[in-house]
Amino acid sequence: MINLYKKIWILLSSHEKNRAMLLLFLMILMAFLEVLGVGSIMPFLSVLGNPESIETNSYLNAIYTYFDFQSKDSFLIFLGLFALFMLLLSAAVRSVTSYAKFRFSNLRRHSIGQNLFMLRFTFDFK
Repeated sequence: MINLYKKIWILLSSHEKNRAMLLLFLMILMAFLEVLGVGSIMPFLSVLGNPESIETNSYLNAIYTYFDFQSKDSFLIFLGLFALFMLLLSAAVRSVTSYAKFRFSNLRRHSIGQNLFMLRFTFDFK
């Protein structure tokens, strides 16, 4: 399997390799934001179901005291907006990454096909 990836890597130009590395970075960022987006829902639901969990959970309590919220309701609104923001950011990065993946794969298919087409003509006419 690794041999196949090496052969594909050889087919790419240096510009295409840079684009592939950028795409890999985008995919890692997307995965990280997906985890944060889904993980941001649990604290919100925890406080929504049990507002006293702000005092019992050390992480929630640290955020509550650090930002000096006036009430538990304002903290709940903050958590809800934060979870919504993380989910929207995750969806936006997922959309950009999907577009970049499709664009990269279609352009590579085009360039490899074009190279094979030109290679055929060089052998036919010589």
